[in-house]
Amino acid sequence: MFPDSHIAQAMAFKSSKMAYIITYGLWPFFRCQLLDDTSLDCPFSVAFDESPNKVSQKSQMDLVIRHWSRSKDEVVSMYLDSTFLGYTKAADLLEGFKSVLKAVDLSK
Repeated sequence: MFPDSHIAQAMAFKSSKMAYIITYGLWPFFRCQLLDDTSLDCPFSVAFDESPNKVSQKSQMDLVIRHWSRSKDEVVSMYLDSTFLGYTKAADLLEGFKSVLKAVDLSK
């Protein structure tokens, strides 16, 4: 990627370090971009997927927003956030769903 840099050529990341960089380094930027894009007058839909997470031994619910992106001039689907749930009943799913969507204007 950087043929003129000896430092960059020697860099190596394992999957856990790369996941950490993406989660805590890049994801906040993309989340802000998504929230800015959905704050416009365009309606959006929210989808979720709830499944067991083998690492945390809890249920994980991931939320995705599908909306019209004015910057890209097309419909896009973007990951919003995840929440971890204990034993999940319908009320627990609803509470997790609402907790993730606090940052989003739900009037649309």
